[in-house]
Amino acid sequence: MEQNLLTFDHYLWICISSIVILLITAFKTGITAFIAEKTKKFLEKVLHKEFDGKKIGEEVDFVYERLIEIKTISLSSRVSINRFHNGTVFLPSQPAWKISRVYEICSDGISYEANKFQNVMAMLIWDSIKAVFESKFPSYIEKIVSKENKYTVFKYDVEKMPESFSKVTMRRHGIKVYIQIPLINKDKVFGYLQIDYLSKKDIDIDLDRIYPKVTEISYFLSKD
Repeated sequence: MEQNLLTFDHYLWICISSIVILLITAFKTGITAFIAEKTKKFLEKVLHKEFDGKKIGEEVDFVYERLIEIKTISLSSRVSINRFHNGTVFLPSQPAWKISRVYEICSDGISYEANKFQNVMAMLIWDSIKAVFESKFPSYIEKIVSKENKYTVFKYDVEKMPESFSKVTMRRHGIKVYIQIPLINKDKVFGYLQIDYLSKKDIDIDLDRIYPKVTEISYFLSKD
């Protein structure tokens, strides 16, 4: 019987072929890893800006200065800024919009509530923010328009709200009445300024004095 035996040349060719394949694979893997690393760094640079303490400090000073002025003009108990963001996504692809309080100032003796108002699901407290998005709203919300600037704000009466999580939350914060002012950039609402009153009284706010302050805050927070 005739046998097919591998010669030395055959073994040499197999070895050379194996080495070449290994080198090609290693090269491709290295290139892929290199590209992946460069892409990762590029995306990190684009999506996650470097921490800028100076810029943050300027924003904090700017916003708080105007919040103090707004609280003084409105004679209120608490003033805050709340912003919308998308923390998660519901399946299959619906955004789970959330709200977080990013700024807050209070009168002496009034509690700060910002730490209790982080990553709150928007749908959970929709009764307390719906006027910002809906043209029609229930009787516990009053639309107020400034005389000069025709600026629109919304006044909420907490006791008249339906028994829901929104009402319970407002009660826990000690709020009887609050004013809500949308923060807008290019016709899109990205948050709202809220003015809280912890005692129910006749509220006569000079909206035309508040209007420029809110406009400045909206512009400052929405600029790149």
